[in-house]
Amino acid sequence: KDRRRLEEDDPAIAKALCYLGELYDSQDRLAEAEEKYLEVLRILVPMEESAGTRKLVAEVSFQLGNIYFLQGKLDDALAMSKRSLRVFRRVHGDEHVSLACALNRVGLVFKHKSQLDRAMSKFEQAHEMFCRLV
Repeated sequence: KDRRRLEEDDPAIAKALCYLGELYDSQDRLAEAEEKYLEVLRILVPMEESAGTRKLVAEVSFQLGNIYFLQGKLDDALAMSKRSLRVFRRVHGDEHVSLACALNRVGLVFKHKSQLDRAMSKFEQAHEMFCRLV
C-alpha cells in the first residue's frame, strides 16, 4: 500500500467534499450540494468519535436541513435539523449559539408544517438561549 495515498473514507476527503458542498450551496446548486453533503456524512458518521468530526457532522446536517427546507422537503428538513440539534448538543452541551440556531431551524420547519405550537416552543427555547448567551 502506498502510504502517500488517502483511503477513500479519509476525513480530509470529507472536508474537501464539504467545501464543494458549500460552494454548490452558495451557487444555489442545491442538488449537487446535497450530494456532496450526503457523501460527507457517509464518510464521517461511522467515525464520529472525535469532537471535531461530530462538529462537522452537526454542521453538515444543519446545511442539509436548509437545502431540504429550500426544496420544500419538510420531513427531510426536520429530520436533518433535529439531527444537527442532537449532535450540536453532544458537542457543545446545552448552551451554545449553534444549538440556538438549530432550535430556530427546527421551529421554522414546524412553522412551515403548520405545527404552530411546536414551532413556538422551539422559537421560545432558541430566544431564551440567545438571551442567556448575550
